[in-house]
Amino acid sequence: MCGISGLITNHPLTTTERVKAKQLNVYLQHRGPDGEGWHEGKTCLLGMRRLSIIDVAGGNQPLYNENKTIVLLFNGEIYNYVELRQELMNKGHVFRTKSDGETICHLYEEKGITCINALRGMFAITLFDITANTIYLIRDRLGEKPIYYTKDNSVLIYASEFKALKSITASSNWSINPAAIDLFLHYQYIPEPTTMVNEVHKIPAAHYLKIDLNTLETSLQRYWDLNAAAPITSSNPAELVKQELLTIGNIIGRSDVPIGIALSGGVDSSAVAALVKYHNSNKDITHAFTVGYTGRPATDERQHAKKFAKQLGIKLHEIEIATPQFVQDFPRLIAAMDDPISDIAAYSIDQIMQTAHDQGIKVMLNGVGGDEFFWGYQWIADGVAKTLAQIKTGQQHELISYQAHPDFKYAQQRIPGILKSAIKAKIPKHTSDHFFSLSNTNNIPIQAISALCTTWLYPDIIALGDRLSMAHSIELRSPFLDHKLVELVLGLNKTQPDLWQQPSKQLLKKAMATLIPTEILSRPKQGFTPPSAEWYIAVVKRYSKLLLNGYLIKHDIISWLGYFKLITPHNQQQIVFLYKCIVLEIWCRINLAHQSINSI
Repeated sequence: MCGISGLITNHPLTTTERVKAKQLNVYLQHRGPDGEGWHEGKTCLLGMRRLSIIDVAGGNQPLYNENKTIVLLFNGEIYNYVELRQELMNKGHVFRTKSDGETICHLYEEKGITCINALRGMFAITLFDITANTIYLIRDRLGEKPIYYTKDNSVLIYASEFKALKSITASSNWSINPAAIDLFLHYQYIPEPTTMVNEVHKIPAAHYLKIDLNTLETSLQRYWDLNAAAPITSSNPAELVKQELLTIGNIIGRSDVPIGIALSGGVDSSAVAALVKYHNSNKDITHAFTVGYTGRPATDERQHAKKFAKQLGIKLHEIEIATPQFVQDFPRLIAAMDDPISDIAAYSIDQIMQTAHDQGIKVMLNGVGGDEFFWGYQWIADGVAKTLAQIKTGQQHELISYQAHPDFKYAQQRIPGILKSAIKAKIPKHTSDHFFSLSNTNNIPIQAISALCTTWLYPDIIALGDRLSMAHSIELRSPFLDHKLVELVLGLNKTQPDLWQQPSKQLLKKAMATLIPTEILSRPKQGFTPPSAEWYIAVVKRYSKLLLNGYLIKHDIISWLGYFKLITPHNQQQIVFLYKCIVLEIWCRINLAHQSINSI
């Protein structure tokens, strides 16, 4: 739910600053079309937009403790709020609403900032401790909800999306971050906490920013680390995972409005559908949404989703995407993504969310995280094997991961030839590959999962899910990203170091064996995979001309020689690289040159 924003100063707010703070919320309206709320202090104006999910009638924000010394505005859901609320009421706390967010105010009274350790959910939180004259900006453990901020000596401005910041600040003075250019062209997105401009920062996942309102001094603190999961020994790990899945499947489905499920027909999304239906067998609260493509290519999984939805008794909505539709919508898609992300699957996610919105759905669930935490990618397992082999032979070693991907290697070869010399000179060494340094030679599988999260899950899959769901005023929940489940799975990996060598998602499949048909458990991974080659070529054909005298050339990012090298692609890797450059060009036009998407 929602979006948060605020303007904080080290002096009494001026009229101009109040106007700017109010404008932030205008650019977050899609994240919360049901209302807005404000808290104004002497040196701050804190805002939020609301998407009503829990306590629809009474859960308006800001939320306060009993004597209003603690102020809360937040974006997200606290899945275990029912249990936390009861504990707090037993201690004498008085609640004014039935919302999940109010539990945070009273929990902070009990435990201070360590209260976030008790929260099970996804969140971006503004917490103002008036007595201490301190504001905390808190981001959830897996980075499902974003917080961007920009700061000078006298003002700090923050918001749930980059586009809100660039709309009210002097973004004409912002400077392109050369490291971000390098990262984007290597990965197709920008691993956190880097952003495309030097003046805007992103609070990393599992961190909070503490702001002293007396001085405007800030400090960034990590409060959770997936590498620190405690080892877990069990004679029946599948049963442990099953019980944790049933728990999160129960509490993550709490909602006062109908929910929907993005259903591909694969293991992960089918598991989510089965878990939610298991706890709501007598309620017709779920809708499933699946996507396919004109001509039904091999990646079209609608028939599998349709069959399983029928078995569960869930109404299925089918969406078919044509290539011309994708090409026409391309600039709007880039604007909605907020960060530059060139993942070809983005439009499929966008269309599922748009259809769900059109059907009156406010909450969607997906299967993101299943592949990342249950060894769903063979290339990650192969990388672990190669890393361990290097260590065994005593070679100089690093974690073998995304840097071994053909697109990454191709980018390494191409980037020096297309960027201007001045930009290349400002890119620090090891910008794109420092994620793969090994902290030690122990727990290599855990370090591989951690690197996968940092260089793939957080900046691509999770970021896309948040922006493209919220672009259509939908809250997206991901059961596999529940931190308790993640800690359990990683703990099991520490005591059973061969899990990465087992068949793909073996532990998850065993855990779900009684809830999902064998034919689904045995199907190879696909997901919402579009006809990629056709889509890449269609976009290149339509939009590559934008690079000629475009933003990247005019602002001395790509050289003229680099441009001519780009526009003559001869193979798929070259086309994918050119596609990245087109995404970057359009993103810069929209976000830095303030060009209308209708003019692109």
